Amino acid sequence: MDIKYYFIRLLQKTVLLSNFLQSKLIKRRKIKLNWKEKILMIKCDRIWDAVWSVFFCDILKQNYPNLEISVVSNNYNRFVFEENIRLFKEIYSIDEQPPAYLVKNIYKLFTIFLEPFMVFKKNKQLWEKLKTKKFDYIFNITWRDYVLISKFLGKSMWWGLGIFNGIYTYPIIWHNEIGAKKHIVLKRLDNIDNIKLKNIKLPPIPPSKYQKNILVFIWWKIPNVLSWDIYNKISTDLQNLGYNIKTLSDKKFQKADYLLSIPDNTFFVGDVKYTDFLKNYDLFIWVDGWVLHYSSQFIKCISICTSTNFRCAYPFGLNIKKYELKEKWAFFKIDNRHIIITKPLKCQGCFQIWCSQKKCEKSLDIESEIFIKEVIEKIKI
Repeated sequence: MDIKYYFIRLLQKTVLLSNFLQSKLIKRRKIKLNWKEKILMIKCDRIWDAVWSVFFCDILKQNYPNLEISVVSNNYNRFVFEENIRLFKEIYSIDEQPPAYLVKNIYKLFTIFLEPFMVFKKNKQLWEKLKTKKFDYIFNITWRDYVLISKFLGKSMWWGLGIFNGIYTYPIIWHNEIGAKKHIVLKRLDNIDNIKLKNIKLPPIPPSKYQKNILVFIWWKIPNVLSWDIYNKISTDLQNLGYNIKTLSDKKFQKADYLLSIPDNTFFVGDVKYTDFLKNYDLFIWVDGWVLHYSSQFIKCISICTSTNFRCAYPFGLNIKKYELKEKWAFFKIDNRHIIITKPLKCQGCFQIWCSQKKCEKSLDIESEIFIKEVIEKIKI
């Protein structure tokens, strides 16, 4: 018996039950913003979380231009907010690691539950400074480590697990990813009254300049990883179609044309800033992960979603539409910006509690490269 797998399934069902009970028992409230509220967002976790938070703030500001939004980041994701400084009144950065995944670190259960107290005490001088600024709302979207801080600072909203939403004035009700059918940006916006999406302008993806240059990222963690056989097949067939393929890695021991690094809290490829490096390419291909989400702000991408619930975590766009279905591969198009390819995968025992599949039908195989070729032809890079 795969005990890890059934343990994960039990946790998933617990969260789904919590979501259901809260939807029935807790009255959902929305924020009614005016024009000049002061908002503090706490976002001290990972890169892709920072990226979607920027989209969230951008939509807020387009609806309410006079909002003052400040953010507490960590030293790890600070640069994402600094690149979008136009949205923020202030950016405060603290020296804290992103919160650990509870299930992946179950052996650290005691210390994990001590983290909120440790983070609060270690940075208390900052929290006291922020309290004097009297923010109208505290948007705590960094999970449990900041629950004490958001309560200390004022009217708090949001936490990670739906099980605990009842202690908040404005409950999220649903877990971010388990059972989710809507992108996390749109879910957060649902909690704010009178948000209009009709005339929202997302940062444009530049038109193709080179027409044939494709960047393939070749590394990520299990289960979000493709075999070298699949990678080689994808690259070979795209080259046979006349595309120029270059590979990118974030590990020195990986065979790649270029190495992505973070020497000074931003991305570099060699001595070139990553955002400038991307200007040489028309398309980014790889599985879901922080490199893809960051790149998707600047370049079209094909995202092969493996263990991720892509409906709540795709490279952001306002409209997602199923475009084609072939040989069990689902093909989705996002605002003429990005493409998602997804197919049920074999369970890897990865402790990603948001993977809500029972047993995936089949692991990634060589069919993926066939489908990618068709997708590239359809989006006409």
